[in-house]
Formats: sequence, C-alpha cells, structure tokens
Amino acid sequence: MKNKKKKKFQAPKRSGLTYLILVGGLIVLLLAIFIPLSYVTEYNENKVIPFAEDLNIHIDHEHEGEDEEPIDYKKAKLSEITDFNLVIKCSEYKDKAGSVTFSYYVYKNDNTNTLNVKNVKIKLAMCSNWIGLNQASSSRTLTMYETEEKGKSGARTLTLNSIPDLPVKGNLPFINIETINLYVLLTYDTTVSGNTKTNYYVLTIPYSEYIVGAIGGIEK
Repeated sequence: MKNKKKKKFQAPKRSGLTYLILVGGLIVLLLAIFIPLSYVTEYNENKVIPFAEDLNIHIDHEHEGEDEEPIDYKKAKLSEITDFNLVIKCSEYKDKAGSVTFSYYVYKNDNTNTLNVKNVKIKLAMCSNWIGLNQASSSRTLTMYETEEKGKSGARTLTLNSIPDLPVKGNLPFINIETINLYVLLTYDTTVSGNTKTNYYVLTIPYSEYIVGAIGGIEK
C-alpha cells in the first residue's frame, strides 16, 4: 500500500474586503477604548469639589497638611434642613448670556427659636467636571424672617456669571449636558444648653428643583 501524502494546511484565501473588515473592526475597537478613556481623563483633570477652599479640602493633596484641617461638613438636600426654612429659586437663567440669578430668603419654623439659630450664611456655586466649570458667588449673611410672607417680601438675589453654554447633543460624542446643579454652602450657629455649634452643609439642588416656581423669566 502506498503511503498517503499528508495534506499541508493552507489558510483560506482572504479577499481585500476581508482584510478591510478586519482592519476596520480593529480601528473601531481601539476607538471604543480610546474615546471613553480620553473623556474620563478630561473629567478627572477638570474635577472640582464645590467650596473646596472654604472647607480646607485639598483636591490634589499636594499641599495637604500645610493649612488647617478640613472642616467637618454634611452633604444634604435642601429639604433635609429642618432647623429653619431656606428658599432658593432661580429668578433669571440666561444660558447664552452666561448669567444665572437666584432669589433666596430664610424664615423660622418650630425648631428655630428652640435651637437659637444665628449667623445663617450661604454661598452659591455652579460646578461641572465635564466642562470645567467652577463658578462661585460671595458669601452672604441672611436675615431670619418670622414668616414666609415676610421672607418673600425681603428676598435678596445672587448672580453667577461666566457660565458657559451647555454642550449640545451631537457636538461632543456621548455627552449632552442639559442642566447644571446648584451647590449651596450653608453655615449657621445653634446653641443648646449653652453650647454653641457651627453647622456646615453642602446642599445639592438639581435644575428641576431650583427652576420650579422660579420668579421672573427663564431665558434659555
């Protein structure tokens, strides 16, 4: 019997279209990895912590330990402040003009006199890591009104300028920032049994909350 010759393995012939598909698939895979990584890198480079300087927070840790210790504060929603009533509403939002104005006031509730609330202060900021926004107002001391009606009549305003236009869907891949949160640094003193304590809060108010019931016109 004659030995059968072993057949040599031959790779199937590939057409130019096959190679084009392989190269195209590789490019798509690389882009699928590169694009998210580049945006995450940009996000981290622009990363901001609202009121970092006011709270002695060092984001990059480069100078940590050289200044005072970070202030102990709580993150909360506006509705979680129960020692008094704080109202903050947008009175004018001009996206294209780059300015946003807020109306605010405080008035007493059942806890205010019991806790002897004093020295209520607020500072406003609009921050966004994606667009590198970190715009803050000056600090304001608030008058504590007896009733909501008196508070409304004595409402004050704060304006944040240099707010960039929000990215429109299609201008940046995968990004469509429709609104920007408002952040509030709220501080106030309470006295219980002769002991006075300064309370620090950083409140996050989403657009859907500060724009509802807004005073005046909203221009987008």
